[in-house]
Amino acid sequence: MQVQALQRLLAERVEEARGLAGLALAFFPKAAEVIANPWTFAANLDLAYPKTQGERPHDLNQRMAYFRALDALSADDIEVHRLMVEVGALCKPLSALTEEPLRSRVLAQQRKAL
Repeated sequence: MQVQALQRLLAERVEEARGLAGLALAFFPKAAEVIANPWTFAANLDLAYPKTQGERPHDLNQRMAYFRALDALSADDIEVHRLMVEVGALCKPLSALTEEPLRSRVLAQQRKAL
């Protein structure tokens, strides 16, 4: 995905005859966008372990409860499982896991687990 972002930037620069000056400044924010979702996902999973060092988001426990309920749903629903795989494979954004109507189903699963 970072390669695709770089290809798009290079194509734009060729089309506009701008050359390579300032390419890094244009590319690095695009690269950061690409890795934001997997990095957030991985870091949050790591922070679930008490011995992991680092600043924890104030809503980490809520996030973890949400993903436990989402995981439980995915065990019985092939479409939810497929979506989780697509997010994990970076084919869809992490935000796809919190969109409606899935969000309501996950929250209902959380209430059921209490």
